[in-house]
Amino acid sequence: MKNTLDYSLEEYYFKPSAIVSYSPGGFGGMNAAQHLRLIFAELGAPSISSSFPISRVHDVFDDHGKLMDESIIKESYDF
Repeated sequence: MKNTLDYSLEEYYFKPSAIVSYSPGGFGGMNAAQHLRLIFAELGAPSISSSFPISRVHDVFDDHGKLMDESIIKESYDF
C-alpha cells in the first residue's frame, strides 16, 4: 500500500482520507491504521480522527466475502 501511495502521490494532495483496517486478531489492524494516518499526513491528506477497525475478520465475513455480522453495517454508518 505504501508503494502505491508513493507512486500516486499527486492524487492525494489536500484530499481528506478515512482509514478502515481489519485483522484476524482482536485489535482490528489498529497499529497499521495509526502508521497509515502518519503517512497520509505527510502526503498532505489529513485523515478524519476516527478509524473503522474490523476485529476478527474471519467471524465478520464468510469465505466468499459475504457479511455474517450485521452489526458491522450499523458501525459503518456511525463511522
